[in-house]
Amino acid sequence: MLVSRCLHVTVTLVPLLPLTPAMITRDKITEISGTDKVILLLGYTGTGRSTFINAIGEGDRASVNKSPGCMRPCTKKIASFRLTPLGSNEPPVVLVDTPGFGNDTDFVTFATIHDWLLTHTSIETVSIFWFCQIGSNRRTNSEGETWKSFKSACGEEAMKASVTVVTTGWGGPGGTRHAEREQQLKTEFLTGCTFERLPIDTDSTFSASACRIIDNAVPGSRLLIQKEFIDEGKPLDETTHGQHEERRKPPPPSKGIMSGIRKAFEFLGRKS
Repeated sequence: MLVSRCLHVTVTLVPLLPLTPAMITRDKITEISGTDKVILLLGYTGTGRSTFINAIGEGDRASVNKSPGCMRPCTKKIASFRLTPLGSNEPPVVLVDTPGFGNDTDFVTFATIHDWLLTHTSIETVSIFWFCQIGSNRRTNSEGETWKSFKSACGEEAMKASVTVVTTGWGGPGGTRHAEREQQLKTEFLTGCTFERLPIDTDSTFSASACRIIDNAVPGSRLLIQKEFIDEGKPLDETTHGQHEERRKPPPPSKGIMSGIRKAFEFLGRKS
């Protein structure tokens, strides 16, 4: 695989020796080749997708929010980065950084990913890394709904063949609680997926762990949204995911509520 060859060099009768991250180049790109292995990085804001990209190789960098605890999305648009091993015939890997979910941005984020897939119809199969902060207390109904939407876009087959759940933040306090949460994710919410652990980004093994996760990535498959939206030519609102999103939309305000809002603004206008 790509990264293992970059991290190690084989010498007869000598153990594999670790090399430097400089053995991989990282370039921001706009075009994707048919030989590229494509991995979409998805997840909530602040779960470490951009930091993951910057940990592998040397070159162009993904934007990272440097304010601790800030939940404002730093990735506003989809950006693709090609990782190319120096001196290797292995095909490059393209990591696709996407805007984060959360903060009422789910519909916009999914729409952005749909548009990206529609403009990259030559991509036959994709792998997905879903990033999840293992120490987060964000397990809410909203997060559960996001995962349901995610599953409706992937389909059951691709959830097993394409998705790796990357749990971030290992190595900090709360080890037992983190293990319990990981088990909950495996058995209740993201069943059937491959799971990988990534240490806190200050850990000396972070870069090596990121490379290992790419090496271990499941092969990938065609997503259900690709099959229905691109292959079958269904309108988005007739796809499985589109219908799921339609059911998620909050009902429009009733006339009584809108009337009350108008009266409130009229009252404020008179007072001013």
